[in-house]
Amino acid sequence: MPKTPRPHKFQVCLSEQECSMLEAIAQRENMTRSDLLRFKTIYQKLPRRTTKIAAQTYWLLANQTNNINQGIKALNAANSQGLAPKQKVLLDLLSALQNNLELLTQVRKELVELDLLAQLDDIEEESDDWETIEG
Repeated sequence: MPKTPRPHKFQVCLSEQECSMLEAIAQRENMTRSDLLRFKTIYQKLPRRTTKIAAQTYWLLANQTNNINQGIKALNAANSQGLAPKQKVLLDLLSALQNNLELLTQVRKELVELDLLAQLDDIEEESDDWETIEG
């Protein structure tokens, strides 16, 4: 496999301990130090963190869903008292509820996935090479 030309060079300052850890990881992974640094910094995706916007979006969708549920309960109460609501109003509320529930479920899954990925990364970092090298 032909080597890719790499004309750009960066200098990294490491302590003796950090340098020995880098060397040990590179040897264990059968990589050069340069390849290891390249892989860890460029090719490996950084974990996404839950953003404030995602959390606020979830909160707003949950509140909207609660409001729609209250509207449907009011329509059901009116219906049980013999006051028939307009079918279009009921269908619009049901449609809005369904849309919000789908969005809410999607946002919740993304938030849980982000938190789960962050937790898995934290666990992996804790049990990673740093403990084995320190010994």
